Amino acid sequence: MQRKLKAALFTFSIIVALLLLPQVVAAKEESGEANFSARAEIPENQVDKNQTYFDLRIQPGMEQDLTLVLTNPTKEKVSVTVEPNVATTNQNGEMDFTKHPKKQDSTLQYPFTALISDKQVVELASNETKNVTFKLKMPKENIEGMILGGFYLYKNIGEEEEKAEANVQIKNRYSYVIGTKLTIDDQKVKPDVVLNEVKPDLLNYRTVVTANLQNIKPTMIGNFKVAAKIYKKDDTEVLHETTKENMSMAPNSNFDFPINWDNQRLEPGTYRLKLQASSNDENWEFDKEFTIVKTDSDRLNKEAVELEEQPMNWYLVIGVSLVIIVCVIGCVMLYKKNKKKKELLRKKMKKRKKKVSKK
Repeated sequence: MQRKLKAALFTFSIIVALLLLPQVVAAKEESGEANFSARAEIPENQVDKNQTYFDLRIQPGMEQDLTLVLTNPTKEKVSVTVEPNVATTNQNGEMDFTKHPKKQDSTLQYPFTALISDKQVVELASNETKNVTFKLKMPKENIEGMILGGFYLYKNIGEEEEKAEANVQIKNRYSYVIGTKLTIDDQKVKPDVVLNEVKPDLLNYRTVVTANLQNIKPTMIGNFKVAAKIYKKDDTEVLHETTKENMSMAPNSNFDFPINWDNQRLEPGTYRLKLQASSNDENWEFDKEFTIVKTDSDRLNKEAVELEEQPMNWYLVIGVSLVIIVCVIGCVMLYKKNKKKKELLRKKMKKRKKKVSKK
């Protein structure tokens, strides 16, 4: 009974993750109006025809056209870029289809971008609808699990708009994401997570330590929870800790999980990270030492904002002050003693000179 319940929970989390694929990224322009719309032309080999994203059952070596339907409902012409992307995991622990990373995850054998034709720029006249077709070519080998990617669609802007946005931190552009999931069969793949590099960093110009977590299997991870604690080496007191729930990870992807440093300075030294991660009935535990070197801490502390002032260590101040006072007193006493000896010696020499002169 318990196994069935766990299996049901796992299946539910995967379904929830899949439902996120066709979501519209609601980035609107200043006008507040959508300047184009997009949808997937669902093909015959769609696993679930009720879904609005591509959920395709494919075979090794198979070639297929994938079509998106773009519509411009406005009175102005619109230029739209349609960019195929690999599914990644961002620093918030969310699947992301909007990035085109220069370097793919080391465990990703078949990136979606290697199987699909290149990005396209589509010009839409007022009230025009166009079909945009991409060519998918699967590898000849059998694939395990799933290949996950998506089409990121965004409006292209002119030079004047680009200049206007240059000094704006939050750029509002209307865009869409249409996910694409490719599978050969329904066989489930057991997820696996590894811990890679642990290092000091800045997040929004605030001090953190990041732990790189990697999903090394071709399956999504849902209901992902991470609890991280950091200690000084050979100490049991928790210096900093961060817990986050309800995250997800794309297949064969990694992200830097940030551990809040509470606006304190990153001090050089050797530390210890204890991290627990879980997804439904899967659990992972890690225990790893890492070092913050002085060059990194100096650089990051200089760039950080809102750092707390270090509290005055009065014990150290009083101790150093006492040592200085004792040293000063000792030097003064030694000086007076030497001066007294020199004075006595001078008087003796003077008496001897008198005796010699009388003779």
